Amino acid sequence: MVRPRLESSWDPGMILRIDGCEIDCDRRRILRQGAEQPLPRKAFDLLLVLLDKRPKVVTKETLIKRVWPDAFVADANLAILIGDVRAALGDDAKEPRMIKTHHRVGYSFAADVTEVSAATHDRGHPTFVLEAARRRILLFEGAVTLGRDDSCDIVINDPSVSREHAVLTVRDGQLTVADRDSKNGTRVDDQRIGDETAVKPGQRIKFGSIELVVLDPTSGDTTVTLPSG
Repeated sequence: MVRPRLESSWDPGMILRIDGCEIDCDRRRILRQGAEQPLPRKAFDLLLVLLDKRPKVVTKETLIKRVWPDAFVADANLAILIGDVRAALGDDAKEPRMIKTHHRVGYSFAADVTEVSAATHDRGHPTFVLEAARRRILLFEGAVTLGRDDSCDIVINDPSVSREHAVLTVRDGQLTVADRDSKNGTRVDDQRIGDETAVKPGQRIKFGSIELVVLDPTSGDTTVTLPSG
């Protein structure tokens, strides 16, 4: 099963939606406005590193070590791959919306990213959205597990999250969350819960120390400010 991740190393088994583009990390394929965009293997590797570290700046030295771990290459090779990625995503180097250049330092991925599980990719429109900072996870009808273990549908690789922490269920347009006897608990608006608890758009769910806000994708307002810390 393909699993979205939060606060973790990049999981290649994921589908991402970014400003008219769809990136299938498992199949290493990019669709832009429905048309497939070819991208060399090294360029795709570079894209995954930038996505993993977003929105932080990744230095040229780090990118070179990640993409060419066993070879010495010049900065010019890196610039060529950046150009390939921008071309595939339809990004303009003069007015970048996705990949920003930090001169003499490196690059960063600046666009918002929506994460979609491949298991729910073809189910139509999502019913709810979980958002943490600039990352969004779409929820469809059915139940998904959330936890630190790779067997979960939504993987949050954080030490405060239990291996199988909670279950999120969308049924008849209603969202509920239930704790799975997690070590650090599940909270809805700061109230610790156990059994299945209804959650509405605008409420916050906290899994250990990781907090996400529930959004209604049909409302048109998916902008929220999460508290720091």
